[in-house]
Amino acid sequence: MIKSWIAKDNVSSTTTVAATPNRTGSVLYTDAQVNWNSGAVFLACIAVLTFLVNTLILVVFIRHHDLRSSFTVYIMALLSANALYCVTDDIFVIIEHVFALFPLGYGSCTFRLYSGWVLTGIQPHMHVLITVNRIWAIAFPISYRQKHTIKTAVFLVIAAIVYVHIICAPGVVVDAMFYRHPVEVNGCNINIDYHGQIVWEAICMIVIYDLPIFFMAAAFPFLWRQTRKQKMLVKHSDTAMTVTPAQIIVKKRGTTKGFLVLTALTTGVVICWTPYNMYYTVGVFVDVDIPIMRQVGFYLYSIQPLLDPLLILITMKDLRVAIKNDVFRLSKFDFMRIV
Repeated sequence: MIKSWIAKDNVSSTTTVAATPNRTGSVLYTDAQVNWNSGAVFLACIAVLTFLVNTLILVVFIRHHDLRSSFTVYIMALLSANALYCVTDDIFVIIEHVFALFPLGYGSCTFRLYSGWVLTGIQPHMHVLITVNRIWAIAFPISYRQKHTIKTAVFLVIAAIVYVHIICAPGVVVDAMFYRHPVEVNGCNINIDYHGQIVWEAICMIVIYDLPIFFMAAAFPFLWRQTRKQKMLVKHSDTAMTVTPAQIIVKKRGTTKGFLVLTALTTGVVICWTPYNMYYTVGVFVDVDIPIMRQVGFYLYSIQPLLDPLLILITMKDLRVAIKNDVFRLSKFDFMRIV
């Protein structure tokens, strides 16, 4: 049964530790006890790339007013969540790969568990909001046109973040106050030796991490059928004598732009998150370890936040044009300075 969201993989079995806590509760190590294994090196490189790519594309959205809409609010929220993930949870996971025991002390362990359980849970719910947005836009185009604004999108993003905190934060707080084992002895993990914590862990895994993937995968066939129907409506409206309000809205807004983004993101999420989530969900109920599933899941899960901005870039032509214009203006400015 798992003790935390992230588990070590590929850690040298020959590493021995004779670490002692200092006055702050952190652990003192010598250079011989630091192990930069392949998992840590891989994740460090991916984390740097992920942070840079997500941040740069987020800056492009902020700079270009024409790119900002009620739909792209969710895209910007997802990019922000990915960047936040890199500078919080990724850093702690790298530390856990490099050191045999968590070296930063009790307070840092609490933030590590908060980032691993709560902040990490924000990412899948930004994906869920994109899916919900497409369901609203495709199934109820008139209502979407009238009621979905940037303020509505911001409210839903904040509500999703609060929801994740309501589900996941209590277990971290209770663990810090009552149940946690000494960090310098047992590492930085949620203590699930108590029934309440076991129930909390199961709820978190299923509700916060598993259900979003299931929802996105289940919603995709419905959205695909509705998109096809709307294409037929547009074709019919070109020759029909009378046109319904829904047909006018669909024709004006288009049918494939947001759906193409959703298709790419859903595919990336299902492929990259399912193995790791299955491994840990099974681990909640059965004391079993499948190393190959954990290791493959670890690498797929690590690259997913990097895939998000790349898939968004590939599927959003307006974004590519904006980046191209920015690069052209920057190169032109540098050339004029040289001249």
